Amino acid sequence: MVRLWQTVIKARQEHNYRHLSQADSSSDCTAFILFFLEALAQAIAIQPAAVSSHQENMRVETPEVILVELAAEPTMILKQVAVRIGKSTSTVERAVTVLVKAGRLRFVGPRKSGRWELLEPDT
Repeated sequence: MVRLWQTVIKARQEHNYRHLSQADSSSDCTAFILFFLEALAQAIAIQPAAVSSHQENMRVETPEVILVELAAEPTMILKQVAVRIGKSTSTVERAVTVLVKAGRLRFVGPRKSGRWELLEPDT
């Protein structure tokens, strides 16, 4: 969970600094706290299920990190996601295919100007 939380914070870093700066200049931290809580809620919502071995955890991690990146920037192309998370484009494409088939992610709109939507997993 800690690594996932760090990924969520990193993905939102620019927005984090902007909200923090606005809170400082207005002497009101309400917007920053709400932003922070939203990031925390996102990290909790996409936390992978507990797994029995480290190897299984590593397989779960890439799709979860992809979800974090696409939640922070839904218009990002998969090649950009791959660069951000340090994986090959084909690895990201395979993980996204799994996420789409699992009903956790979908692409909406035209290929060049569309965006990714995170979906609630079926429970």
